[in-house]
Amino acid sequence: KMEMDIIDEQLDTLGATFMGLTLGCARCHDHKFDPIPTADYYSFYGIFHSSTERAEPLEAPAGEFAAALKKKEDELAALFAKRTKELLDRLRKKTPDYLVAALDVTKYPTEEFYEILGADDVQPFIVRRWAAYIDRFKGVDHPVWKAWHAFAAVPERDLAAAVPAWLAANAVHPKIAAAFAGEPPKTMKEVAARYGAAFKEPDDVLRAILEGPDSPVATPKGHFSEIEWFYSEEVRKELGGKNREYERFILGAKDAPAWASYLADKDLPVTPRVFRRGNPANKGEEVPRRWLTLFGGRAFAEGSGRAELAKAIASAENPLTARVWVNRVWMHQFGQGLVRTPSDFGLRSEPPTHPALLDWLARRFVADGWSTKKLHRLLLTSAAWRQSSGLATDLLSAFPRRRLDFEAMRDAFLATSGKLDPALGGRAVNLAGSGRRTIYGFVDRLNLPSLYRIFDLTGADAHIAQRFTTTTPQQALYLMNSPFLVEQARGVLARAPEKEPEARVRALYRRIFGRAPGAGELDLGLRFVREGVVEPVTHRAGPWSYGFGEVDVAAGALKSFTPLPRFTGNAWQGGSEWPDPALGWVMLNAAGGHVGNDLKHAAARRWTSPRAGTVSIAGTLAHAAKEGDGIRAFVMSGTRGILASWSLHAMEAKTELKGVPVKAGETLDFVVDCRPSGNIGWDEFAWAPLIKMEAGGPAAKAEEWSAAAQFAGPATVPFDAWTKYVQVLLLSNEFVFVD
Repeated sequence: KMEMDIIDEQLDTLGATFMGLTLGCARCHDHKFDPIPTADYYSFYGIFHSSTERAEPLEAPAGEFAAALKKKEDELAALFAKRTKELLDRLRKKTPDYLVAALDVTKYPTEEFYEILGADDVQPFIVRRWAAYIDRFKGVDHPVWKAWHAFAAVPERDLAAAVPAWLAANAVHPKIAAAFAGEPPKTMKEVAARYGAAFKEPDDVLRAILEGPDSPVATPKGHFSEIEWFYSEEVRKELGGKNREYERFILGAKDAPAWASYLADKDLPVTPRVFRRGNPANKGEEVPRRWLTLFGGRAFAEGSGRAELAKAIASAENPLTARVWVNRVWMHQFGQGLVRTPSDFGLRSEPPTHPALLDWLARRFVADGWSTKKLHRLLLTSAAWRQSSGLATDLLSAFPRRRLDFEAMRDAFLATSGKLDPALGGRAVNLAGSGRRTIYGFVDRLNLPSLYRIFDLTGADAHIAQRFTTTTPQQALYLMNSPFLVEQARGVLARAPEKEPEARVRALYRRIFGRAPGAGELDLGLRFVREGVVEPVTHRAGPWSYGFGEVDVAAGALKSFTPLPRFTGNAWQGGSEWPDPALGWVMLNAAGGHVGNDLKHAAARRWTSPRAGTVSIAGTLAHAAKEGDGIRAFVMSGTRGILASWSLHAMEAKTELKGVPVKAGETLDFVVDCRPSGNIGWDEFAWAPLIKMEAGGPAAKAEEWSAAAQFAGPATVPFDAWTKYVQVLLLSNEFVFVD
């Protein structure tokens, strides 16, 4: 059922995205409005059911990861081969049972239904394969199977009399002839049992049927998830667990290359059948894998048919794809499409506002080699696009005034402040604290970040025809109060170093709007910064700081402490990307962190004592990974050197110290490095110490400081009038609207 739902979503997305067709409406019945019969839906269903997902690294694995990956792959392959051999041995021994079962194949469920099976239970999939294998030889003069089909054609009441006569007139394989010597069978079940007896001691011919590449009991090639119904429930769990362990290893390895998922053809394409009312238990007639009957219904014969389907969709003879695509590009440039329902070009959709224009653009798009770049150039140099803004109408008499969407607005803020990272490609990143373009933001499909939802981004788990634009209080509150906007405002100010206020206002207008301010705007700006001066506010810094350094074990000292420069909202690290090109893997978060690339980049969490007293330290240091060689950790005093140390590999340890005297301003450093071996693979750790200070009299009560609870970013700096002024300009309609 889950696989069927996945394919249903794939078909719905495919049809709506490229052809403006709601294919999903034909899953249970013929489409109510458009010429899409249910048979067409299941023709496409067969194409995707004949395909399977694969994953490959985008570059060859290297170093320690490559060796560990090879080991994991070998372990998985060895277990898979062992369990498959055991399965094949059992299936061959149970050939008599399967031959009997093949006579009544329709009562066995298909693979759409999950069954809990024991090792010796009859496997429904194997029953169907035996039935299909035997049926291949119907009407063929085959020495083994022609007797089976001859006997099956005789009414059972006449079978006992017909068998001896038929055997006397026809030559069959000796093992089969011997099986029917003596009393003749009275039913087909007895015929199947005689065949089963012949296969118990097979000669070369019968052994080829049981062990050949096209044998009914030969497991097809493919990923475990595609052939799991071959195995018993116990083996399913075992192989599934091993496969998940392999996948988790790839996802968790820090030095793993990027991997890409893709579709590949299964070895045995599926001939689909219609599911009546969409119910896989109620199968109807078979349908070929083919193109839409609306456009001729040409059958696909190459593998699964995916390549032929792609060519048919992107064919100049297909009247839908080019029109749907140019309509989408028009929508993104003008705010709304020539067809207002961009994912539905069916009979229930709105008709195009300019049908002749849509047809002409589609023909031009195809003539230009389906080049979206040329299409953009055509639209952006047109008189319609270059008009001045005004009230949007269907007559295109003015360019519709449009607010920037979230991605364009955030990128515009970053570009104006000089903090936009223009790099192309790479892994998705957490946008908090990152200068990457917004399209590279990480999206959790099951938990869309609240920032995205505030600015109208839709979920990534279904096809969405278009994004709607709203104006809400939450948007305004974010733009007025978020540290991100304050940081960009300060970045813009840094690019306008003029000291004289009037010159600075003019420079800001050029930087933000690309023009000079008018006289009224200049006067208003000067009054704003003159009257908006605020008194400086002193912000007390917390006791924790985050950096890196190198431990001098002989001297018992931390050679240096360098603060980590980037706070992402969840962690302190070297830069917006992790690992950072300069500082590498070193990182600290609320729960622990990761060591740096060498001994000079040990992760160091520093606590600075606010007063003199005696402290105790509690906590648990943990290194979870079995791979690698573990970590080394220290508690270090700024005046007394190393107070304690630990070396851990795939274990944890209590880090408790009592009665440690400290002076006001003295530091305690909690340092973790990669050990002298320099091996940094799998060196993530958990360590969030708790420091408690004893009471020092009525004026100095007992206090405690938690590394986890008090984990924080940099201290906030109060706005000055210039920062507020730049923020106002960045939030003006002139900046955030295409006008």
